[in-house]
Amino acid sequence: MTNKNDNSNSKYRNFYVLGDSLSDNGAIIGILNNLSFAKSVKFDDPFYQGGSFSNGPTAVEYVAKYLDLDEFKPGWSYSFFGRCHEQQGQNYAVSCATASEIFGPVFSYFFNKFRLANQLDAVIKHHPGIGKEDLFCIIIGGNDIMVATAYDDTKAEEVLEQAVSEICNALKVLNEHGVKHVVVANAPEVGLIPAFNRDEEARELATKLTESFNAKLAKGLDYMKKSTNLEIKAFDLNSKMRSMFSEYKSKGFNCQDACTSNIADQVGRFKENIKILLKFIFKGELDVHYNPGCSKETLKDYFFFDYFHPTAELHHEVGNEVYELI
Repeated sequence: MTNKNDNSNSKYRNFYVLGDSLSDNGAIIGILNNLSFAKSVKFDDPFYQGGSFSNGPTAVEYVAKYLDLDEFKPGWSYSFFGRCHEQQGQNYAVSCATASEIFGPVFSYFFNKFRLANQLDAVIKHHPGIGKEDLFCIIIGGNDIMVATAYDDTKAEEVLEQAVSEICNALKVLNEHGVKHVVVANAPEVGLIPAFNRDEEARELATKLTESFNAKLAKGLDYMKKSTNLEIKAFDLNSKMRSMFSEYKSKGFNCQDACTSNIADQVGRFKENIKILLKFIFKGELDVHYNPGCSKETLKDYFFFDYFHPTAELHHEVGNEVYELI
């Protein structure tokens, strides 16, 4: 089943998304439910519909809504211990996904299964007829930057270069399949997020690596525009985030602290991943709680939902601007 829209005013036949937690609308929960021995795995309140790392729809969900599409389900395809798990959908973004291939126990055996190239493979497997009437959106890179902060300068740059190379490779594959329309977003300002903003050295490093990634990506996209038949529209997510951050700050809202603590706290630091993954699989537990000073009532006054992700309003505005861009 596709998300073909019978509305003759629709600009596109289908809308497919590749990315990470900024776009995931339930894939990570579906994937963990495939693996868990627990009856069910879900995020509790205040996660939006139990499946997104925010308190509202992700930006791409707004785009899908504005396009008036019949369906916008999470999709995935992967093998684990010799067994294939898959769901056909339109949004193949998966939380914790990277563009580059990350080496380490949990990434090698789990998260790399959902890196950008594998997401695209799943789309092509489920939708072999993709082409010029379809719109693709790629929003990825933040996790690559966070991984890079753990390395020395040389290794960090290698991670970023590979990430951009993988994005360009994905664009080449789309071009080979006759796709015409693609939106690619750069990385948000990682140095601003609560996981980094209280430590000056960590903040400066994350900001430097974000700038490096975005510069590499811009150069890569320029080359792809010249060397393919793709109509690539670049969305400056970084500038949008910084603009809204300044706006929130000027209004006296909390722009430094995370309103909630959840699984992202540890996954983002890429420590204790094995313990977390086993807890998912055997107990289905996804702990979440409000941090001191924040509550359901005051969440609207926070820029950051948790240590890595924004609250609902940024998603809403980004969704509006991406739709205007296309």
